[in-house]
Amino acid sequence: MTDPNRAKRTGAKAPWPKGKPRNPIDPRWKRLRARCVKALASVDRSGEAGSNVRSGAFLASLCGVTPSTVCKWLNGSRNPPASAVDIVETWLKELG
Repeated sequence: MTDPNRAKRTGAKAPWPKGKPRNPIDPRWKRLRARCVKALASVDRSGEAGSNVRSGAFLASLCGVTPSTVCKWLNGSRNPPASAVDIVETWLKELG
């Protein structure tokens, strides 16, 4: 069922425009995305303690989102918010 008053709503109650991203692209994310994908691809499989710090699930827990959200960020279908970009940047610095 469609809302007959949808086109009349404005302000905070207006519908989100189709195709408009929720978060604008952070300029830092463009360069961090490739580094993040590379870091996640080179997972340490030695089984040592702390080896899960290079997993998408671990990164998702740091950012407070689900692993599928991180996957969407990495494949480019969604943009992370600035707070998540800060966390990813810090995480990459810690990895070295």
